[in-house]
Amino acid sequence: MSKGYNQSDIAKELHTTRRTVLRDVAELNQWTKKGLYDLAKQSLFTMLYSCIIGLNEIENRLVKHKWNEFDVGNTKEILLTI
Repeated sequence: MSKGYNQSDIAKELHTTRRTVLRDVAELNQWTKKGLYDLAKQSLFTMLYSCIIGLNEIENRLVKHKWNEFDVGNTKEILLTI
């Protein structure tokens, strides 16, 4: 089907029925969806982990600079020094 063959042509080439091709294509689509879902899930956790690491780094650097009170007016300056 990706090369322009329809289900009937594929069934003839594989010496099987169109119904078998339809069933197999549906199963392949399910595998693909599951694979993409798992990949997205892994990517989401990786991005979340990276954000947490980044936030921890910011917090550590702020503590290192001994910012006891976070002055909203200096937020940009503080973040630029990190």
